[in-house]
Amino acid sequence: MKKYLILFFAVFLIIMLFIGWMGWKGHQLEKGGVSIVTDKAEYESGGILKVKIKNNFPKQICFSSCYPYLLESKNENWESYKYVECQKLDGNGHCLKAGDLKAFELTLPEVSEGLHRLAIPVCIGCKSEDTFREDKRFYSNEFKIKEKKEEVTITTDKTKYEQGEIVKIIVKNNTEKEKDLMDSFPFVERFENGKWIEIKNEICPCETCPPMYLFYNLAPNEIIRTEWNQKEEWCENKKLVSKEVSPGRYRFKNEVSDVEKGEWETIFSNEFIIN
Repeated sequence: MKKYLILFFAVFLIIMLFIGWMGWKGHQLEKGGVSIVTDKAEYESGGILKVKIKNNFPKQICFSSCYPYLLESKNENWESYKYVECQKLDGNGHCLKAGDLKAFELTLPEVSEGLHRLAIPVCIGCKSEDTFREDKRFYSNEFKIKEKKEEVTITTDKTKYEQGEIVKIIVKNNTEKEKDLMDSFPFVERFENGKWIEIKNEICPCETCPPMYLFYNLAPNEIIRTEWNQKEEWCENKKLVSKEVSPGRYRFKNEVSDVEKGEWETIFSNEFIIN
């Protein structure tokens, strides 16, 4: 008899705990709201942001198919970036059932540095086939967006030069990884008739250059310092022809590749003026 009594009280206690837990869960859902938490507190402009969204309402919630989120920046007050008007029927793009938690991933736009947050309009109690209506707007935690750090940079010592003056060039690998350059000396471009034109620039004596570019392996954090004499040079009848460039807007460019990925990307220096 005593054994059955102990078993009865044990079962009774489990039932009471279960009822209490369900009541607490129901209370949490009745409180309502949407929890929006990002995976980090700081991101680079154009980077990947991961966010977890939990529906604490006792009803299903849905998000806009046009703009499931809006990015806001903080100056004196919170302000949303301008978005073009939706050109299609704004339906319920994604829905969360009561108590559901989902993770999403989005690419941040190229925006200025500063404090930001996500604003997420939701439709409460909607069906997935309904047209979206905003019942309430919820916000994520605040996070900082900083300017994207270029992995390899090309800079000049000045932004204005007199004709014939030496232009000093610095190429820097800002990462802890090896990078390949198409060539150790960058190509030169001049702005003409509304577009950038690559000028002729022989970097070795006529007929001694290899048929293909020789890649330059840029070590982690390596810096290359070189100079340009403001000459446009090319080979003609096996002889080097050289002339001083005309005044105007110029910049350098190069091709850079991640040694591991092997994908090439074009990078540019700051612009500079030759008077």
